[in-house]
Amino acid sequence: MGKKNAMEYMTIRNHIVGQIVSGDGLPRRLPSARKLAQTFGCTHPTVLRAIQDLVTEGWLSPCKRGGAITCDQTRNPQIHSKMFGFVVNYGKQDFDTHFFQKLYDTVASDLLARSYKYCVRNLYLESPSLLVTVTQESELSGLVLIAPHKQIVDNAVKLAAKGLPVACFHRRDSRLDSCDICVTENYFDVIRRLAEEDRRKLLVVGGDNYFYADNMKVAIANAQASCGVGDEILFLSGSEHENEQAVVKLLASGRKFDAVIFLHLQLNIYNMFCERFDVNKECRFVTNQFAVFRDMGFTGYVLEFDLRKAAGALNDRLLAQMTEKTPPVFIGIDARLIPYKQGVMCSMEDLR
Repeated sequence: MGKKNAMEYMTIRNHIVGQIVSGDGLPRRLPSARKLAQTFGCTHPTVLRAIQDLVTEGWLSPCKRGGAITCDQTRNPQIHSKMFGFVVNYGKQDFDTHFFQKLYDTVASDLLARSYKYCVRNLYLESPSLLVTVTQESELSGLVLIAPHKQIVDNAVKLAAKGLPVACFHRRDSRLDSCDICVTENYFDVIRRLAEEDRRKLLVVGGDNYFYADNMKVAIANAQASCGVGDEILFLSGSEHENEQAVVKLLASGRKFDAVIFLHLQLNIYNMFCERFDVNKECRFVTNQFAVFRDMGFTGYVLEFDLRKAAGALNDRLLAQMTEKTPPVFIGIDARLIPYKQGVMCSMEDLR
């Protein structure tokens, strides 16, 4: 089955099962396979394959005169369930990384644990512009965006305006209930901790995300005003290639740093510093929990986010939208600094 046919197959399957689960469970005749193919713009064989699989799984029963009828599901505890759609990033992730999987699992697990009537479904989009259509066809009770692209958010705002509960995890947007890390507050605390260790020659490696870069600049300015770090903080906010080239020149010139803060860990830069400095004493690394893996042997501080608390608060807002309309709220994700030595959490004393 090709990728296009696979997406069409899942669209038909999700539509049929969604209608059964969100309905009353009583048997109902399905439209003909040809009618479904016309409705969803997919091939007749793809619809037939989806229907046959649902017959095999017990959702549908074939009719003697052709077609299919939904099986009696009145005793199924999932009937009258509320189905929540999840969209990750652009809505067309063919694979998962640690970052996206961790965010998705945290939010989905908290939501599903609240009621046996709650179900979640991944929505896959050929284009962000299809979000409105796919969501409406899926007959969802709510929509959750996981680290979404701006185009996805813009289309989700249209759905929220029509009354669909929508929540956005790991992207701040004033038009929706949303949560994200608090760059200014979190990294001000990081710089203050380094200053307490008398580490004042700092390199901050950012990226070309303007929102994070602007907030990082505020954190640096606040630290310079209150932590005595002066003007010895260098902030790189270019692309990965631009940042890497800048670091090569800095190290070639003999520039030294007491600490390197990575907004997003750039492995080539990390390895350059590991080769040139004693990371146990001479140069302290700081990054976030999504950038540390067991095979790195990381030594330094890891900014660990309280994702469970933020997910719980955001899901509270999502469910509240089902009964009342209130202005959107932003929820900051709390964080704390965890010391690591050779890839293992340790005490502050062991790190120093």
